[in-house]
Amino acid sequence: MDVIEIHCECCLLRRRIKDRDGASPTRCDRCEQHMGSLPDRRLKRAEDHEAMVRQLLAACRIREAKARLDAQKAEEREFEAMAGRGNLAASLYAAAQSPGHDCPLVQIARRAYVAEWAGQNEKIRSGDWNDDQGQSTSRQHHF
Repeated sequence: MDVIEIHCECCLLRRRIKDRDGASPTRCDRCEQHMGSLPDRRLKRAEDHEAMVRQLLAACRIREAKARLDAQKAEEREFEAMAGRGNLAASLYAAAQSPGHDCPLVQIARRAYVAEWAGQNEKIRSGDWNDDQGQSTSRQHHF
């Protein structure tokens, strides 16, 4: 049997239900069971809708927690990448300061952005690093 998606006029949610013969349904199977104006039906409708909202809220909280964790992991990977780049830049910058060498690698090491990255490396090591948006990221990592 085919499954169709409807927008339930009762709970106002998108629902996937089994396709039936006849007109397209306007209510999901769950809401179909609590239709009517009698007090017991109205109470059942309110309880069902509250349960649906609680289920959706729980699912949203799970997705939010996962998104926060993913963002934290991405930030940590960015931090580690910046530290690695800074370590390399600091080594290149130090090599460029020694006299008597003028190979292509030393010429690259003398570029302004290498000195900038080497300077950022010192900030990273001290735990006071500003990202590209100027937000301070205070961390204590030992490299």
